[in-house]
Amino acid sequence: MDSVRKIIPFLFLPAGLGLLAKIIQPRSVAECLLAMAFTLFCIELTKMSRVDFDNVVSVTQKQTEHQPEATQSEALQLSDNRLKRFLVVLSSTVVLELVGFYIASFSLPTGAMVIIFSQLWFNLLAGVQLCPQTEPVIIDLDIRDRLPVLISNFLALVLIFGWFIEDFQIWVATGLLALTVLYLVVKYFLTGNRPTNLSQQSEQ
Repeated sequence: MDSVRKIIPFLFLPAGLGLLAKIIQPRSVAECLLAMAFTLFCIELTKMSRVDFDNVVSVTQKQTEHQPEATQSEALQLSDNRLKRFLVVLSSTVVLELVGFYIASFSLPTGAMVIIFSQLWFNLLAGVQLCPQTEPVIIDLDIRDRLPVLISNFLALVLIFGWFIEDFQIWVATGLLALTVLYLVVKYFLTGNRPTNLSQQSEQ
């Protein structure tokens, strides 16, 4: 687990550089704007993936603090089933994100669809929020709690399909860039940082 956390930035970095190249040498203004949106998003998801894995480790340690002799793998087996489910969903989401960003380096709209789908995937399946500094450390979130996030994910996915209508490309790119910037402003300047991808997704 610790090794995974450490290499996450290096896994995302090449894809981020590929998106940066599309900003520097875009084929159109629309592609430049879309590349800017997903470059910012790549940076954000890199950070949030690291935070989420850190939270898994922190919650695991907290749940097994009365069993200091357990190894980390044993600790995971002893921990709440919700945590193990969250870890599976998180790992699969990160894989989807990476696939999406690397595809976006070559085919921006196709990669963007995979990236947005990865967020919809996470928010449909995770169902919990990890808060290592609070009690309880694992908070259940039902579908009503996740509905605004799921709607925003779905709308973003529908919006990106508009890219394939040439006259809509500039509007799609501008809209997604505006949504990304708005999310970052709200998250970091108005409501403060959140612990997991799920809270992150009031974002897209």
